[in-house]
Amino acid sequence: MKAIGTKRSMVSACVALVGLAAAASAQLQTAEPLSVVTTEDPAAPGAFTLSFGGLGLTTSSHITSTTYELRLDPLRGTAHFESYLQHVQPLILPGGFSTGDITVEIVPGSSAGTFDALTRTFMTSEFYAVSFTGDLSAFGLSSPVFLPSSSTGLVALDAEAGGMVGMDWTGAGELANPFDPANPLTFTYACAVNTVFPSDAPNVVGLALVPEVVGLGLPRDIERNLVGLLDQALARIQNGQRARAVQSLLTFAGKVGVLSGRLIDPSEAAQLVTITTQAIELLGSGRLSDLTPRKGQ
Repeated sequence: MKAIGTKRSMVSACVALVGLAAAASAQLQTAEPLSVVTTEDPAAPGAFTLSFGGLGLTTSSHITSTTYELRLDPLRGTAHFESYLQHVQPLILPGGFSTGDITVEIVPGSSAGTFDALTRTFMTSEFYAVSFTGDLSAFGLSSPVFLPSSSTGLVALDAEAGGMVGMDWTGAGELANPFDPANPLTFTYACAVNTVFPSDAPNVVGLALVPEVVGLGLPRDIERNLVGLLDQALARIQNGQRARAVQSLLTFAGKVGVLSGRLIDPSEAAQLVTITTQAIELLGSGRLSDLTPRKGQ
C-alpha cells in the first residue's frame, strides 16, 4: 500500500507540473512597462561634478531636487526615462565663472536602455538638456546645452517601506577656451542621484515578485507560467480590473503552493506568498487566508 500511495503522489505531482507547463503558452505578455515616479531622497542628497582633467580642476555642487519617471519592463528587459527634471546649485568653471542655477531635463524621446529583473539594475543612454542662468558666453555656451549621457542604476523595493533608486549618469564634453582659444577645454561630468518612490501594487508585482521568481532557477516552462500569471495581474491592474488582478495573484500563490517542497524551497515559497499578500493588500482587496497555498490547488 505504501508503494501505491507513493506512486499516486508522484503521479499527482507530475500532473500538477504538466498542468503548469501546458498553461504557459496561454499566458500572454500584455502588461505595459512599469511607471516608477521618484523624488529626491532627502536623507541622501546627490551631487553634480565637473572635472577638467587638463587643468587639474574639479568642481561640484549639490542637487536640490530631482523628479523623474523611469519606465521599466521586467518581462521584456527594457528601460527608459519618460521625463526628468533636476535643479542643481551653481558650479564654478575655470576662471571663476559661475553657471548660476542649473536645470537638467531629458530631451524627449532620447532615452533607451535595458533592465535586468534578476539584479534590478538598469542601463540607459539619452541626451540631457542643461539650462543655466549665468553668462557663459566666454566658453561659447548658450542655454540650453545638450549633453550625451549614459546612466546606470539600481532599484530596491520594500513593499511596506517603499522603493529607492541609486543612479549615476556620466559623460564628456568640450568647451571653448577663453584663455587659450587654440586648445579647447575638455571635461567629464558625473551626476550621482538618489531618489525614492512609494510602493504600489504594480511595482510590488513587477519589481519584487518577478525578480524573485526569475531568481529561483525553475524549469523554463514553469518559470514562464508563473511569470505569465504576474504579467496577467499587471495588465489587469493597469486596465483597472482590480478584482481580476487579485484572482490572478491568488492563482499565482496557489501554484507556488503546488511547487513548494518540490521545485521551490518552502521558505522561498513562503516569501513569495508574503509578497503576493502585500500586493493584494495594496490593491485594497483579498484576504490573507485566501493566500495560504494548498497542496494541489
